[in-house]
Amino acid sequence: MINDVNNKMEISKLITKIENHDDELSTWAIKNIKGAQIIGITGVFGSGKSTIISKLALKYLAENKKVAILGIDPSSPFSGGAVLGDRIRMKELNKYDNVYVRSLSSRGKIGGLSYFTADVVNLFDALGYDIIIIETVGSGQDEVDIYNIAHTVVVIHVPTLGDEVQVIKAGQMEIGDIFVVNKADQGPADEKVREIETLITPKNNGWSPKIVKTVAIRNQNIDELKNLIDEHYKFLKENNLLKEKLILRIKYLIKQHLNYKLDNIMNSTLSDQIAEKLLKDKDVKSSVNELLKILGDNYGKGGNI
Repeated sequence: MINDVNNKMEISKLITKIENHDDELSTWAIKNIKGAQIIGITGVFGSGKSTIISKLALKYLAENKKVAILGIDPSSPFSGGAVLGDRIRMKELNKYDNVYVRSLSSRGKIGGLSYFTADVVNLFDALGYDIIIIETVGSGQDEVDIYNIAHTVVVIHVPTLGDEVQVIKAGQMEIGDIFVVNKADQGPADEKVREIETLITPKNNGWSPKIVKTVAIRNQNIDELKNLIDEHYKFLKENNLLKEKLILRIKYLIKQHLNYKLDNIMNSTLSDQIAEKLLKDKDVKSSVNELLKILGDNYGKGGNI
């Protein structure tokens, strides 16, 4: 499938194929998964996700690990491309051959990831990368899809955003395995820690979420954060939970392929025609029935999924 797993140009081309819905490549990746450690980093805009990821990557690179970083960025409503660019924000990693950084456009999808994030993760896993770090879009409580892919979910807060925890507690607080109060030198960090402590509870699998304060830009407590991530991964391994995580990842991948096809139908010229007919005829029932028939034709006996 690839002649040189260290050739970043070839890898880039493979990722583009996956984003263009290359099912053969996605299937190859699933069949060749080797067992990479997957870390999800989520949190609101301005919390320092990219800086923390960059510092963490340096720690794993120092251990001679191969590291892949996927930054899921908001998409342009016009081009569909990524608005931001994590490669720009992680310039200190450019000199290392053992790291690959890629920005992926969310393409308007909610949940914090793109439709094909799981496929790209599988690709890096199959190519022998040891550590895969995923940075989600960063929009708030609805950003919980990362739970379906990552072994460890790290939720980042900052003390300077007063109601931040209350805003996202309905979503990200439930999926976090480790909570970080970053930029701890810029506000009441201890107060933020206490606020988080009142909201977190032990996981169903027995893991008790941890909290750490960091100042990522000065590399403070990044070692402690990395140790907690590795401790959680060890917990999953010792309790035979890695297989459950892999099954969850594959189930999520299948759902995303189905959702992608459905989204394409709903946003096609065909759906525009139905909407125009609805506006013209004002016959809601017949328009809805027509749409349901189209969906049935695509996903029923004659479907190609």
